[in-house]
Amino acid sequence: MEKQSVRRKRIYLFGVPIDKVPPDQFHDVIDTLLAEEKPSQIIFIEWWDIIRALFKSEYRAMLRHARLVIPTTASIVIGARMLRYKNVTRYDPFNFIIKLLAILESRNSTLYLVGMDLQSIQEVEHNIKDTFPKLRIVGRHPGYFSARQEKSVVIAIRKSAPTLLLAGIGFYSQDAWLYKIKHNINSSIIASSRITFSILANRSRRPAMIIFRSGLECIPKFLKSPWRIYRLPVFIIYFFSLVCCRIFRVY
Repeated sequence: MEKQSVRRKRIYLFGVPIDKVPPDQFHDVIDTLLAEEKPSQIIFIEWWDIIRALFKSEYRAMLRHARLVIPTTASIVIGARMLRYKNVTRYDPFNFIIKLLAILESRNSTLYLVGMDLQSIQEVEHNIKDTFPKLRIVGRHPGYFSARQEKSVVIAIRKSAPTLLLAGIGFYSQDAWLYKIKHNINSSIIASSRITFSILANRSRRPAMIIFRSGLECIPKFLKSPWRIYRLPVFIIYFFSLVCCRIFRVY
């Protein structure tokens, strides 16, 4: 697969980029990212992030510069279908990262971990080594570091030159931090996933695929964080806007 074949799969929902990564082309897409000369950023988004991008130009610019913007919620896929975009696949971030690590292991690649507290990131490292013994972890650093410490962290990452830089909890915004430093490091792929770190640190349970495939993963999230109910009016506006776009053919 050529480099530009990934770009042709990019669509836009309200001006926000979304990439189509068919499951049968997953390996080819990752191979394309590994062949890039500059760090390729992968960002996972849900429908709420589309709303954020509409009102925050810096966040929208970050998404547009990302190599892959991966939808994680059914509402994005449904919205894309309403606007006549077919074959948009959503991914659970944890399963996406696990598939990515499996590919990297088969290629004898390297990994750098950053985020969480020291004990938790050690647990993450331990679980990754157990699952992917041939994947070399060339460094790790806890999150919650100060602005003064950031420079040394970036230098350590650059010297390690990992194939994948994976970030977790411990930043105000992991994706924004990776976006800020990506030109100062030597890494093929950069990505962040709070849930992946939480699961590998044994803080959270692995998501049930039957719930994810049904599109009802929002229910456990709501039960855990009832304050999310305030997003309901925004979601109604989001859905109504999609209907209007479909009626007036504004794609």
